[in-house]
Amino acid sequence: MALLLLGAISCAPGSDRQPFLVLAGPKDVVRLEVADEEGNLLWVLEAEPPRTLDAIWYAEVPGDFKQVVPADNRLPRPLEPGELVTAETTTSKRLFTHIGVAKGATTMEIINYSMEQ
Repeated sequence: MALLLLGAISCAPGSDRQPFLVLAGPKDVVRLEVADEEGNLLWVLEAEPPRTLDAIWYAEVPGDFKQVVPADNRLPRPLEPGELVTAETTTSKRLFTHIGVAKGATTMEIINYSMEQ
């Protein structure tokens, strides 16, 4: 079973840079949506055709992806520590939904997960 994991994972010793979304094995991603507790879209990325990713850093658009929200390539607002955030990742085969608690401006810790085929 393929899993998408969200969390605070250090990339290098002494580094503060942490991925927002880590995929268990590279996935062909079509769309990523990040929303607040009220369902307001904070950040949306799309790729056509699907692009292979293994990690995403909040507010950094991966190559070959297009940012849809916010418009005009503005940066999404920082996450507020303690706020509930939902990340939906659409791959070529599944929809992964993660609900988490923001741990900082660009990271979150997963508290619930679901997958639809």
